[in-house]
Amino acid sequence: SRSAQGMAYLKAIHDGKRAREAAQSAFGELRTLDRELDRYARGRFGARKIEAKAVASGAITLRRLTPGEESFMEVRLRSTAGVNGETAPGAYAAGKRAPAAFPNDALVQRWFAETAFDAGDFAEAEAAADRAIAADPKLVEAYCYKASAQMAQASRRKDFSAETWKAIRKTIVAANKLDPEDPEPLMLYFRSFVAAGIAPTPTAREGLYKAFELAPQDAGLRFNAAPTRLRDGKLDEARETIRPLAFNPHGGAMAAHATKILAAIDGAHTYVPDRGPV
Repeated sequence: SRSAQGMAYLKAIHDGKRAREAAQSAFGELRTLDRELDRYARGRFGARKIEAKAVASGAITLRRLTPGEESFMEVRLRSTAGVNGETAPGAYAAGKRAPAAFPNDALVQRWFAETAFDAGDFAEAEAAADRAIAADPKLVEAYCYKASAQMAQASRRKDFSAETWKAIRKTIVAANKLDPEDPEPLMLYFRSFVAAGIAPTPTAREGLYKAFELAPQDAGLRFNAAPTRLRDGKLDEARETIRPLAFNPHGGAMAAHATKILAAIDGAHTYVPDRGPV
C-alpha cells in the first residue's frame, strides 16, 4: 500500500531535501510507518516454487587456468582487491617472475601491466601491454593499459607535443574499434586531451558522454561528464548528471565539489569550473 511512497521519497532526496524532511513529506507520520514496518517484518512472505526446467540457461563452459594464470593468481587477487601507494610495490614485486616465464600468455602480461602501472613503473607497464597485444591482438584491456602508461610517461616527461599524443590516441582508437561499447577507451580518449593540456574535441566530448551512458555507476565518469556538459551549454543535462554525486552522504570531497556545481547551476544557471576534469 505504500509502494508509491518509496519512489516519492527517493524523488524528494533527488530534489535536494534532507532525509527527515523527505521522509515526512513522502510517508507522513514516521511513527506510524515504523509500526507498519514492524508488523510487516513479523508477517509471512509468499513464495512460489519454480521447476528448474522452466528456466532456460545457456551453455556453461569451464576451463583450467593456464600455468601462467595459476602462477600469477595470488598477485592478481591482491591487485583486484585494491592497492595503494604502500601496497602496490609489493604486489608488483611479487609478480615480476611470472611475465618472464610466460611471455606468450596474454592475460598474465595484461595483469602484470596493471601491477606495474599501479606501482608507477609506466615503462614496464607499456612493455607488458605490448607483450599482451602480441599474444592476443584483440585484448582491449591491453591497449587501454598501453595508452594509460604512454600518457603517464608523456606527462612525467612534460612532453605535450602533438606527435606524441597523436600516437597515444592511435592506441586508444585501436581499442575502441575492437569494442565500441567498452567505456574505457572512450574515457581514455577524452582524458588524452585533458592530459595534453588542450580542449577536448567534440568527438572526445561525445565519447565521454557515451562512456557515461555505458557506465553511469562510475563516479569519476559522472564527475567529468557534468562540467563538460556545462561547457557545452547543456545545463539541464549537467544538473541531472551531478545531482547524485552532490547528494551522496559518503561522497567526501567529490560530493562537496558537486554540491558547489549544483548550487551554481540552480542559482545563476552559469558556471565555469575552477578546475578541469580529472
